[in-house]
Amino acid sequence: MPEGFVKQRATHYTAPVNKNVLDQVCAVGRFLFSVRFLPLMLLLFLGGCASHHHQEELKTELEVLKVQMARHQEILVRQAQLMESLTEYQQSGQQERQAFQGQLMERFDALESAQRPRDPDPQELECPLALSDGPRNGENCTDLIFLGEIEYVRLTPPDRAYDARIDTGATTSSMDARDIQTFERDGEDYVRFSVPATDYAEEAELELPVVRFVRIVQSSEEEGERRPVVELQLELGPVERMFEFTLTDREHLSYPVLIGRNALRDLFVVDVGEQYVTRRSGEIRESLEEEQSRAEED
Repeated sequence: MPEGFVKQRATHYTAPVNKNVLDQVCAVGRFLFSVRFLPLMLLLFLGGCASHHHQEELKTELEVLKVQMARHQEILVRQAQLMESLTEYQQSGQQERQAFQGQLMERFDALESAQRPRDPDPQELECPLALSDGPRNGENCTDLIFLGEIEYVRLTPPDRAYDARIDTGATTSSMDARDIQTFERDGEDYVRFSVPATDYAEEAELELPVVRFVRIVQSSEEEGERRPVVELQLELGPVERMFEFTLTDREHLSYPVLIGRNALRDLFVVDVGEQYVTRRSGEIRESLEEEQSRAEED
């Protein structure tokens, strides 16, 4: 190989490189590299910013949820306290109602006991058996007098004999009265009424003091009827005593006089299958017949 050729090639490979050109080439390479990977770098940067912002939003929402849960927990506690208070109030109210009902029942029992007629003391009773009709009408003061469902009685005033119905279901005895008028006299209650005429006696007008008033409530009435009560002497069998009678119009009833428990208690036994049992009823019936005969003759 020629000598000159060799030298020329050596000179070609060992020729010095210009530094400025190398720097420019490196700069261009870095630029190209940065330009090539710029979207990726931007994407990574933006992704990091978005992730950071999302984390901040999650933290904010978590704080809000914690606050809401705390409020809901507080509401639940208050509701539980309110339910407990309501339960206690209901229990106390029920106890008060039961206590009040107990007091009402006690007062009702006390009033009922006070209104119930007191049974007479046997030592205070006078022997009602002044007359004796044999074993049927009682032999001594410890025996009770037998009555039928209907008996003759005499009431004074007006000193008249009547057919009377014996009713153990009635509390107080009653007699037929018309034109009943109550009034006051010297600060006391009085009643004026007329006694209907009978076959042997004319109509009579009476004025008597009122012992008390009773209110009779019937199924056809709401407020009831206020009736005066007077004392009359009752002659029933061998018994002659003062008893209370309510005054009422008994024109629509079969018997003008009704004898109730206030006159029967501790004295009589009623046999509803019999009528006009006592001897005294027979005597009264005979006197009625005689009076009626005299009235017809007159």
